[in-house]
Order: sequence, then structure tokens, then C-alpha cells
Amino acid sequence: MTYQGLFTGGNILNASDLNGFGNVTIAKVSNVSVANNTNVTISFDTEIVDVDGWFAPTSTFITPDITGIYLITCNVVDLNSGNRGLVNVYVGSTIVASEDQDGGRDFSVAVHASVTAGQSMSAIVYQNSGSTQTPDVTLSVQLIRAT
Repeated sequence: MTYQGLFTGGNILNASDLNGFGNVTIAKVSNVSVANNTNVTISFDTEIVDVDGWFAPTSTFITPDITGIYLITCNVVDLNSGNRGLVNVYVGSTIVASEDQDGGRDFSVAVHASVTAGQSMSAIVYQNSGSTQTPDVTLSVQLIRAT
């Protein structure tokens, strides 16, 4: 398959070449239980889009099979933290993006990151409102360029 940036003069594009664009996976969970003062690894239960089968429902990971540069976005909605709301986005075991909000309720984080085929992407949410909160969390990954 040919990816963006690898076309040369005289190339003929096949359907499989064009299918390499826009590889996207979006996973979501509604009303996830985030206990007070606890880091919760989010287990997603819904595929919104999964072009290449990178996500299995009830998984904590999105795992692409293409090495490249990805746009990774995580949205946290209705986290009534009162004090502190935090989301960390991981590639493998490394935090690649973090958003820390005082009084956070709805917030997002986005990052471009290098990801190796087979490396997983995940999100951890934290809050310290004094009680358990039930936000909606969405994790989205999009291949920007295969490398």
C-alpha cells in the first residue's frame, strides 16, 4: 500500500493505495466510574469508528498496525471534579500528553506522537472531588503519516 508522501511521477493509484489515507479509530465509554483520588485506566466499550480493526470493545488500548505519526486526542466530558481533573494519554508506558485542570469538568488533550506498529495507546483519568464521578471519555487516533 502506498502512503501519503510516497507517490512519484508516473504512479498509477489503485483503490488500495487510496484506502491507506485517514486510518482512524475512535473509542468511547459513557459514565465510567472514576473514584476520588484514584488513577483509572479507561476501558472503552464502544467503537465509533474503526477503519482498520485497531480496537477491540472493552479494551483499554487502541493498537495500530502501521508505524507512523499519529494525532491522538482524548476528551473527558462531565467530570465534575470540583478540584482537580487530569487525563494522561499514553503510547506504550510513556505519557505523551497530559491535561490537568483545576475545577475541570470538560477538557481535552491532543498530541502528535510517533507510534510503532503494535504499540498501544491508552488514557488514564484522575479526579479529587471527594466522591466518585462518572464522566464520558473518548480516545481518538488518526494516522497522519506512515513512516
